[in-house]
Order: sequence, then structure tokens, then C-alpha cells
Amino acid sequence: MQLSRGSFSHSFGVAMGRALLLAAAVFLGTCSTHAAVSDELTWWNIERFLREFVNEGLGANKLQDYLDNEFEWKNREVDGRETLNKIRSSAVTLFQATINNLRNLKATVEAVYTDWPAFTRQNISDSEFCCGTDEVNNGDVTPPRTGCAVLATRLDPGAAVRAVRPPDPVLRQLQRIPKFTTKTTHYIALEDGSLFMHPPKSKDKLLVCDDYEFRSRYFYTQSKSPEPRSVVVVVDGGMERDPLLEHAVNKVYNELSPIDRIGLCLPDSNSCRTVVWKRDRFPHGCTWPREDGPLGQTTFLGRLLFNNKGNRAKLSEILKNFGEYAAFSDQASALKAGSDLLKKQNESQYLQIAGQPHSVLVYVTKRGDWEKWRDDDALVKQLDASLDLGISIVINHLYGVPQGVKRGVIMEKNGATVTFSPIKDNGELYASETEIPSYGLEDGSRPVIPIPYYDAFGDGYIITVCMTLMHNRSFVGTVCSDLSIINLLEAVINVDDIEGGYVFIVDRLGRALKHPLLPAPHSVTVDPTYVTIDKLEISPGVRHILDKAVRQETGNETVKGLYVESLGYPRGINIPSAMRVRHRTLQYLWAPINETDLAIVVVLPVNENGQVTSTEYSCKSPKACETSHFEYNEPRNNVSRTFCKFVGISVVKGEGLVKFAPDCFIDVLSYVRGEIDPAKVYAIFNGTLPHDEVLREDLRPSVKFLEEAEEAWKSNLNLSNYIGTRFMGTEDGSFISFPGIQLNQIFDHRDLPWYQTALSNTEPSSISMTTPYYSELGLGLVCTVSKALHDNRGNPQAVVAGDFTLQYIMTHFLNQVPYCKRHTCLLVDHLGFVVLKSDWAIHQTPKWFKDTDIIGSHINRVAADIARDLIARKYLMRRACHEYERSLTYYSWSLAFPGFRTWHEGPNYGIYKIVSTNLFLAYRTEGRAITPCNCDPYQRGDQVKCHGTCEMECECPCVAGPDTIPCHTSDADLHKYPLPACKPRYLITARATDDSSSIPACVDFDCSVRNKTDCSNVIWCLWSEEKCQNVDS
Repeated sequence: MQLSRGSFSHSFGVAMGRALLLAAAVFLGTCSTHAAVSDELTWWNIERFLREFVNEGLGANKLQDYLDNEFEWKNREVDGRETLNKIRSSAVTLFQATINNLRNLKATVEAVYTDWPAFTRQNISDSEFCCGTDEVNNGDVTPPRTGCAVLATRLDPGAAVRAVRPPDPVLRQLQRIPKFTTKTTHYIALEDGSLFMHPPKSKDKLLVCDDYEFRSRYFYTQSKSPEPRSVVVVVDGGMERDPLLEHAVNKVYNELSPIDRIGLCLPDSNSCRTVVWKRDRFPHGCTWPREDGPLGQTTFLGRLLFNNKGNRAKLSEILKNFGEYAAFSDQASALKAGSDLLKKQNESQYLQIAGQPHSVLVYVTKRGDWEKWRDDDALVKQLDASLDLGISIVINHLYGVPQGVKRGVIMEKNGATVTFSPIKDNGELYASETEIPSYGLEDGSRPVIPIPYYDAFGDGYIITVCMTLMHNRSFVGTVCSDLSIINLLEAVINVDDIEGGYVFIVDRLGRALKHPLLPAPHSVTVDPTYVTIDKLEISPGVRHILDKAVRQETGNETVKGLYVESLGYPRGINIPSAMRVRHRTLQYLWAPINETDLAIVVVLPVNENGQVTSTEYSCKSPKACETSHFEYNEPRNNVSRTFCKFVGISVVKGEGLVKFAPDCFIDVLSYVRGEIDPAKVYAIFNGTLPHDEVLREDLRPSVKFLEEAEEAWKSNLNLSNYIGTRFMGTEDGSFISFPGIQLNQIFDHRDLPWYQTALSNTEPSSISMTTPYYSELGLGLVCTVSKALHDNRGNPQAVVAGDFTLQYIMTHFLNQVPYCKRHTCLLVDHLGFVVLKSDWAIHQTPKWFKDTDIIGSHINRVAADIARDLIARKYLMRRACHEYERSLTYYSWSLAFPGFRTWHEGPNYGIYKIVSTNLFLAYRTEGRAITPCNCDPYQRGDQVKCHGTCEMECECPCVAGPDTIPCHTSDADLHKYPLPACKPRYLITARATDDSSSIPACVDFDCSVRNKTDCSNVIWCLWSEEKCQNVDS
């Protein structure tokens, strides 16, 4: 299953469907029992003026003709096996060379480890710490040439460390590695708390340094125990809260790796207590969408959880706020409760795809009577029973060592151990090891590859390859290389040339390391997302394929799978995109990546002829691709740009700017960092440099297409009076804005709602409009109108769009549909969000620019009785997706009519589907009172009763608004089938510059001389306080 940036192929049936749709619309409109209202309600004008917007204002029809006639289109059949072999070869080359270099480094370090000198902090210069240096060149501090050291935060001041000054053989080996590849960081991290990195980095480039405990970072914790563990902490305290006990529990969790699972066992009648996961079902100030708990989870206690920051925080909070509780009756009962929990979880099918982990029980107790533990028959019997199950036990006795009990292993059987590890106080706690057993260190030649995470050394989102360091059969550290995901995987392991194709990587534990639906952390403090691949590939028909890939097998199979599309989201509020799941025939091809525990899977869509195809377009001749006025996002060398103020922001006067998405570049990481010379980009498009010096593919056809769009916009400059910014983006990552706005490097138009909404419309002629949002360009409230442009097979190749002020759209709307001047009308999108409400016109003051009643408003809140009727008739239905980054379920609504139906009449309203758009027009019928909700919003009991039923009419949208909770019976439960993953959140940072305070306006416009009608027709003016005012004022 995949998150698509495109939509499905279309055929002649689409054109026929549209004709039938129009015929049905006319029939339903003219044959209604309320024909008089239909005659007066000129709903068809809405589609007409929107088409005028896109064709006249944006030039969509001319651009579609240009795309059809000015390029050569080539459709080729793709050999899936050849595609897999090519991608696999790239992956093997990438990982194998890295692993070979690390093996050489590991051998060198282990050979010199005995003679590697150690130094105390007092004998080390400050310049050697945290990549500091005494070298200063032209005022800039530069790192040492050989590398630099970082010390762990919680290091004992008197401790002796090695990594600060590596021996010469180690330095020479490190210096050989960059000859293989650049843009990687290599480091040696030792158990003594010291780390040495190469190549060196300036201190100001490190995201963390003075406060960095690398021994709790995932590359280190997984190197220390390469095989997964299930770790249950059994707390056997007393009646009062104990800070040392809480710290001991938290230390256990923090030193585990992300492949481990964690659990907390609190006493409850000699068993592990369970607490229902609570949440306030009726919060004050509702927000959309509804946040549900972790998928299928009703408790945090009495179960095993993924070891991530959110789960650790929740368990810590429960332990802190648990209050008074009775202890277990004795040690044996406590150990039995923890062992039962581990046994039950290991028998479950929750993580069957990932295999069964090793079991560890950590018993944290203040209980005495350990001096004669061997004489306690019940205790010895229980210890013996746990060992028989393969459960290792660590006993953390707090506040001292009982007499007659030695620290260390006190029992051993069946490959499991019982270790006594007393803790006197917090100082001893943080200076000592947790004594939790490690697993998987026997095969030191096998690489350790944690799930991707955000790098603390400034390389962004990375995947790390490590090799464990062993000395005298004990773990002493790890050697690692960081590979940039964005640079070395996104740019190499992909099938972007195949519409709807994608690649994912899975490890032997079933974890997804790369997938279009896998969220990526955006900062050092954010945990990577631990998701087994079956949560992202939810089709039951592919489960056996996933199992084969996890088992490192090779094969290919064509199946009926599931295909996920993003439907966009309303601008102005931070929520995940709504998702749609469709059935589609897919070819899965899989193979292992040699010498790793990873497998690569390629997924390709299969057409109705059983083929995988790819469409490419090119200019008809080299001359046809020549650009006449290409202006890149960054200026040419030594050429200054003329900026002007365009309704509050700085733009390039009279010119459009072309911006490429990060994955257009071969060296993505250098591009994101701003290290690509703009002169090289200009040289590609003036013909003096081949594209493959900088770009992954030849983008000249796309840029020529963008230039044609700019020419079309320039020829209609008078339309700029009512259009804000015009822009167009292509599927291959090229983008142009007019007037030109300089954008940040990470900007990618394909992640934005106007683009996704346009692609989600399956009709090639469809027009989309976003909900109102506060313009980043200073235009006040605007709506983006967009239209997808398609190739000769019906696949989208680009989206052209423009920002229109809500004031202008509303004026146009009321003129075209005068019925709505006297009655309440709503324009509602396909998700139920309100695009326009006829009485919003009375709020035209500057205060409405950030009016939350407009931005992100939903029909459930604005017209609850209409929503209730649509819900009852199953026209307005629930959808949901699960966001694995924060482990929350998000609900959305879908508004659609079945078949060819385009109109519905309710008790006091009517609603039309606006043909060839994503919009519906809902209107109040004259002479009918608004039916009130039959739920009393002030009686909590009635609310609970209402929400506890599954009658659609009693979902009470009037009370809960868009937060209405869906039914959870077996017939109506959205969780009845696996939910798709939500589209990973995108960090939107649009403009690179915005200083317009000291530059002249692009247009000298006098708004004061315009009347109310004329004022609404220009973007520069706003009707407020009964006069026409300039927006900038």
C-alpha cells in the first residue's frame, strides 16, 4: 500500500461518465418537486465562474493544450525484475562498501585497544572537547583536521577516557573511509563515555555537544544489545512515593534500545495492575480532528509497549501519580506477576511478524529479608520457574546491600540469569550499569542498523550502520557510519519514474526503515517512529509477501492490494491529511540486501493489460527546450534582483522564480544545506552543463512548461488585480511562482493541500478549491483554486493554481447565485469543510483575517442539523487514519453522493454536487425552520447516552461539532478493518525572505476612490468600516 502523489489512470469511460453526470444533474435539477427553487438557485453558475478562474486567470486550458501538443510522449513497459535488480544493486553497493570499511575500522580499534592510552579530564585540553580548537582563521574557529571528541554528559570527572586521542593506526583507517563516499560521518563511541568523530565538524554546526549522552542514543543502545528484549519492570515499593524508585525505573527504560519493548507492573492483589487509558470525551473548546488513543489500546499497564519517548513518559507519569498502593505479599508473588506478564505477551500475536524477543524482568524493591533468600522455598521455586521460561531477572534492591548477598549473578539456568544489583542512592544509580543482559553480541561481524533517526551531529535524517567493539569477550563500544536518508536513499533507492510506484525497506524484526508512509523525525528530541511493516501495508493479501521479505527471501507476485491517496487538508489548521484507500492490482518484488538484516521491496502498479508502464515526455527538439528567461530560486552570481512589495511581502518584480524540490538533486543533503552553486543550475538551463552534474534527471521539459505558464500569466497582467500569487508545480518536483517568491530549500509543493486536493480528483477536468486560510503573502483570507493537468494516459503531470481573495470569491459567488443573498448558503468541500458561507460577507473587517469561525470551519459545526441528516443518509461518512508518529487515530469526514446522484433535498435544506469540482452547494429552503438538535448540550448525561448509541441521527454533531465520536459496534466500527497510516506531517517553511519594509510597492494603487463593488474586485483593497482601504495599511 502506498501514499500516492498522483491519481489513477483514466480512460474514455471518464469522459462518458462526465456526460452522464451532467445529464443526471440536469434531470434532477429540473424534475425536482421544488422546481421553483431550482430555477431561482442558479447553482450551475458556480462551476462556470470557477472554470473562468482557472482558464482565464490561470491559463489552465492553454497549458493543457501546450502539454498535449508541444511535447513528445513515450509510454514504455517496465520490467519489474529489472527495476528491482537495479535498485537492489544500488542498495548493496551502498551498504556493503560501508560495512567493509567499518569492519576494517573495527579490526584496527580492537587490535590497539589494549594499548590505547586513556586520559583523565584534568589532562585533556579544552580545545579537544566538543570539537573545540585553538585554530582561528579569519575570525572563524575551525575544527581540528584529524577529528574531534565528545564526552558523555554524565561522565565522572575523574574517569579516564580513550577516544579523545586515538592511536595513529585508527586515525589512518578513518582517513581512508571518506575516499569511498562523502557526506557521511564516522565515529568511534566507547563504553567509557568518550566518542571520536571523523571528519571533524565545527562546534557551531553540532546540534548538541555540551549536553550529549551518546550512550542513550539508539545507535549505541542497539549496538550494545543487537537482539530485541521484552523488559518488564516490577515495582514493589511501599505506601509512599519514592523518588529513588522512580529514577531507577526510568533509568531502565532510558538505557534500552528502540527494538526493545517495555512494560510496567504495579501490584494489584499479587498480579499486575491494569489501568484503563482515559481521555476527556467532552473537552472544552473542541478541535478537529478527534484524537483517539493508540490504535486498539485501552491500557498502558499490564502490557508491553514500544520503547519510545511517548510510552516512557506515560509510564513515568503513571508511576509518579499512582498514589498509595499495597505492596505484593512477598518477593515470590511479585516475580510471578512479572513472569506471567512476560509469558502472556510472548504468547500473543501482536508482534508475530517481528518474532519473539528475549525476556527480562527487572524487580525494583525496597523489601528486606534478602539475607536468607536461599531458605525461602517459594522464592527459589519462582526464580527457578522463571529461568525455565528463559526469563532473566535483575533485582534492584534500593538503599543498600543486604548482608550475605553479593552483587552479581546469583543463579543461572537455561541461558537465563538472576542478577542482584543493589542501589544505595541516586549517585550510585547513575554511576552504575543497569545489569540488564545483552543479546546478539556473539556474531561481531554482523552489522547493526537501527531505525532511521535525526542526527545530533547536524546531518539531518540519517540511517546508521554500526559494528560492535569487543575486548576480552565484553562489549566496549561501537564504530559507526551515518548515511543521510535524504541524500543516499531517497536519491538512489526510488522508482519515481513509474507513476504510483514506491520502494520500502524492512528489517528482520519486521520494522519499516523506509516507506512513503513512515514519519521522519524533524529534530534531535523527536523519537524515530517504530512501526512494523504490516501497519503500513495493511492489505491482508500481502501479508504472506511481507513475511517472505522479513525472512530474507527473494520473489515477486502480483496481487490485489490497497492503494492510499492523500485527499488534502484545510489550510490554516495543523491536522493530518485525510486519506482514501482503494483497491488496485500491484506487483510486489522483494530481495535481501546482502550482508545486512534488511530486505528491499519494490511495489509497482499494474494496468488493466497486466503491464507496468511508465510515461515520459520530452521536447520535440533540443531547440524546443531552450529557455529564454529562466530565473532560479537563487540569483545568478553578481546579479542583483529588483524586489518590490506585493501586498505585504517581498517579490521579484515582474518575474517568476523556479524552485526545485530537494529530491530533484543528486546531492540532496548539499542542496538542503545551501551548498549547491546556483551558477551550475543556470548553466544546465543555458546549455553549457549536462543535467547529471547536479540533477537526477533532465528537468528542461518541465522548466520549459513552467516558462510557458509564466508567459501566459504575463499576457494577462490585468487579472492580477484580483489574483494573488499564481503558481504551477509538476510531478517531477519543478515549481514556479509569479510574482517570484524566494522559497526555503526544503519547500516541496507536492506536500501542500492545494496540490494533493487537485490530484485526488479522479476527473481530469475537475477544479479544486481549498478552504479559506490566512495568506502567508499578506492578502488576508484567500482560497486557492487549482486544476490538474494530465498526460495522454490521464495521469496528472502538473497542477496550476492561484490564490484568490475570499472577498473577491464571495462577491463573484453572490452575483452568480443571487438566491444566496437572501438565504443562507454554504459551499462545502469533499471533506465537509466550509469553503464559503453567504453571511460571512457581513464580517469584512481586518479582524476576520484570523477568524477561527472561518478558518477550518466544518459543516458539523456551522450547520449541524444538515450534517445530521447527511450522516443519517450516509452521504457524510467517517474516515480515519492512524498517525504512528504520536500513536493517535485521526477521524475525518467524507461527503459524497452515490452513483450519478448530484442533488438531495433534506427537511429544511437542499444540497447540490457542483459538477467537475470538489464542492457542494448546501442551501436553506424558504419558509422552513431550522430543526434543532435533539441532544441537550448542557446535560452531560444526555451527551453520554447519545454518544453511546450507534444511530447516525444521534451522533449529535450539534454538540460535538467535528469531534463527533464514531460508532464502535462491530457493524459500524471504523477499526473493524486495519486503518491506513496518516500521511507523514510536512514541515512548511515557505519563504526564504520576507523583508518588504523598505522597498516600493509593486503597484501604486489608490483604493480610496473605489466603491464597495469595485473594492471587492482587487486584491490590493479591502472594504472595511464602510470605506475602501489599502490592504497594506
